Amino acid sequence: MPLNLGSHDYVQTLKGQTLIFPNLDELFKSWPTGISPYYKGLRRRYGNELAKIYGKGSKHYEVLMAVDVSLLASIWAPYASVDRLPAFQGQASFLYVFDDELDTPIHSDLLYDLDAGNRFRAKTIAYMKSILGDNPKGSASTAEANSRKSSLPANLELAIQSFGAVAKPIAPFLTKRQRELYLQANISYVNGTGEEQRVELSGCAPNIGEYMGIRAATGGVKSMIAVLEYALEIDLEDEIGYDPDVDTLYEEANIIIFLCNDLFSLRRELAYPFYCNSVAVLYHEHKDLQVAVDETFKMISDSKSMFDATANRLLERYDSHPKLDALEALVNGLKLMSTGNVAWSKQAKRYSLGVEKFDGATSITI
Repeated sequence: MPLNLGSHDYVQTLKGQTLIFPNLDELFKSWPTGISPYYKGLRRRYGNELAKIYGKGSKHYEVLMAVDVSLLASIWAPYASVDRLPAFQGQASFLYVFDDELDTPIHSDLLYDLDAGNRFRAKTIAYMKSILGDNPKGSASTAEANSRKSSLPANLELAIQSFGAVAKPIAPFLTKRQRELYLQANISYVNGTGEEQRVELSGCAPNIGEYMGIRAATGGVKSMIAVLEYALEIDLEDEIGYDPDVDTLYEEANIIIFLCNDLFSLRRELAYPFYCNSVAVLYHEHKDLQVAVDETFKMISDSKSMFDATANRLLERYDSHPKLDALEALVNGLKLMSTGNVAWSKQAKRYSLGVEKFDGATSITI
């Protein structure tokens, strides 16, 4: 019996095929890389915190240590101070905890229950607004009181509270613009997971245009970008911060990072199975894995070209501006996030790629 194109069954035909990674190393060779000197201490403290919350050796502990958000933070924001780097780690940790509760059956059964997932999302957004809204101090206590009355399982409550662990300490240091950017990026992420869950449960793969709209939110990259000014201790202020070209930088960096992640995570996602992945979506369209990989790489390359052109235009426009140094730091920080994502993915146990380079010849079996 032939498998239905556009179904979960069809995407399973990827298993056993060979994926040849494109030459990402060459593409990003002119962009900076680095790693924080605080990595080992950050990971040690994070491990101790997880052991207190979940218990050492628990499934949550093992999964989160394998993700190694300490390494992610240390490579994505290598020049953040020892005081600011934990915010980057904490935001990444929240994203993985929240995402795994929704789409990883070993953690919870929300994957198959859209209504329960929506209740989880609604409560999460209310909690986010209580911390980052216009009157965070007054409303946070109310949200926490309501949280204690919640009927959500303990693991979901922990996932929600993990956002507070990162957002509460940094909120007082954010300007109104930065706080709004951070809040909206996180709300977009949470709402995006609902659309992704709806598509997965529909049994029909989206087309690539639909997918890109969903993934722009569910990758969580924008919420990491929204922490970048805080992590680097800079303030673009409103004139530069609201410049449409700055938004373009955010959009293109987001696309670069989530599409690279799609290449790296495909094998892991097929274990469930999922097809909210650019390679899987394009495989449905072309029925050829390498064509899907090559098209994904072209989108990454196009976004990098757009990023570089936009960055050059911005730096020229604000060449004499008092905040030029802050803008240069932001541009450099977004580049480091992009190259850091590639470097972290080579080592992450979450993907278990077992590769040292992406030179156009390295391959894995799906």
